[in-house]
Amino acid sequence: MSYEILLEGRESIEGWSVCTVCLNVDRTASVTARKWRCTDCGIDASNDSQRLLRVYLVDNPPATLESNLRQWGAVKGVRPAYKMLKSARYKCLLSLSKKHNGR
Repeated sequence: MSYEILLEGRESIEGWSVCTVCLNVDRTASVTARKWRCTDCGIDASNDSQRLLRVYLVDNPPATLESNLRQWGAVKGVRPAYKMLKSARYKCLLSLSKKHNGR
C-alpha cells in the first residue's frame, strides 16, 4: 500500500498526489503521465481530481479530515469494503496531516 511508504517516512510527501474522489495516493510523476487513470476508482486526469498531496494536506487540516471521516462514516448504502477502505485512507491522511503540520 502506498500509504505505508509515506507513513513510515520512506519517501517524502513532496513526490505524491492524492485522488480527491477515492483518496488513493500515487506518485506525482505517474499522474502527469499521458492517459493516466486512478488505479482505484478509474477517474482520469482530465477531471482535475488529482492534487499534490502536500497541497491537499495544507487545504485539509486535521480538523477537516476528522470531520470528513465522521461524515463518511454516516453515509448509508455504500459497499462495506469500500466504506472501510476509504475510512482507512482518511485515517492515513489524518496521520500524515498531523505529522506534516507538526502536531
